[in-house]
Amino acid sequence: MCNDSRPAVTTAQSPFDDPNADIILHTSDHVDFRIFRLILTLSSPFFQGMFSLPQPTADAPRSTTNNPNDTQVSQSQTTTNGPPSIDVPEDSQTLDTLLRFLYPNTHTPSFHGLVHAHNVALAASKYDMPIALDKIANKVEAQYVSTHPLHVYLIACRMGWEPVARAAAAYCLDPDRMPREELDGDTMLRSSDAGVAYHRLQTYREACRRALETKLDDMDLFLDEESCESESDGDVHGGISGRCLSRWTAQYLANIKIALLKCPRKDALDNFDLVPLGDCTRCYIDKAHAIATARSQVATELKDALSNVRCNVYD
Repeated sequence: MCNDSRPAVTTAQSPFDDPNADIILHTSDHVDFRIFRLILTLSSPFFQGMFSLPQPTADAPRSTTNNPNDTQVSQSQTTTNGPPSIDVPEDSQTLDTLLRFLYPNTHTPSFHGLVHAHNVALAASKYDMPIALDKIANKVEAQYVSTHPLHVYLIACRMGWEPVARAAAAYCLDPDRMPREELDGDTMLRSSDAGVAYHRLQTYREACRRALETKLDDMDLFLDEESCESESDGDVHGGISGRCLSRWTAQYLANIKIALLKCPRKDALDNFDLVPLGDCTRCYIDKAHAIATARSQVATELKDALSNVRCNVYD
C-alpha cells in the first residue's frame, strides 16, 4: 500500500470558502481560497490578462514554482469538476490580508507586523492592484508611522508611496523614534536600495536642523523688559528677583532651542521639563502666559522653517 505524499489542502476562512466561487487560489502553504474571478478582474489588470488566456484542460497536471515572482495557472487535480485553480507563491496569511483589501463587505485588515505589511504590499504590486496598494499604504502609515518611522520610510520609498515616505521622514526627525540597533542587523533595512534611501533621509534631517537653527537664532520672543516688583517689596522666593520674568523667559526659550535642535518636531514643545524651576509668586500668572505665548510662536516658526525643507524621496 503506497502512502499519498501529497500535502493536505485546507480551505481558507470566510469569505474565501464560498462553494459558488469560480476560481481557487492555492497558496504556498496549501490553503485554497475560493473566490470570484470578477473581483480579481476588476481589481487587477494582471489577473484580467490571465483570465483572457485559454485555460488548461481538466486533466492537465498542476504545475508548481519555486520562484516567488512567478504565478502559474493549473487545473486542480483533486477537483476536476470544480473551478480552475491557480498556484500562487504567497502564503495564506499574506493572501488573506491582500484579498480583504479587495473584497466587498469585509473590514479593513490589520497587519501582524512590518514584515507582514511589506509582503502584502509586494504582492499587491506584483499583481498590479492599484486600489489595494493605496489602501495598504494608508494602513501602513496609520498603523506604524509613529512607532516605526524608519521602516515605514524605507518601505514607502521602495513601493513609491511618496506622501507616506515624507510623513515617515517627519517622524524620523525625533531620534527617540529611530531604531537604536545597527542597521546591518535588521533584515528589513538591508534591501538593495535601502542605503540610498537612508542617505536621503539623513540629508533631510540635517537640512531640517540647519533651517530650524537659523530660524531660532533670528527669533525675538522677549516680549518685554519689565522687572518683577518682588525685589523692592522683599517678597522673593527661590532667589528669583529683579528682571525675573524676562530672565526666566530667556531660560525657557534657551531650553526650547536645545530640545528642538535635538528633535525638530512640534511635539518636542510638549515636554514640561523645558519649563525652568522658580517660585516667585508675583510672576506665577505671567509665567503661565509666557509659556503659552512662547510655545505658540515657536510652533509657528517651527512649521514655517520645516515647510521650506523638502524630503527628496527620489532623484
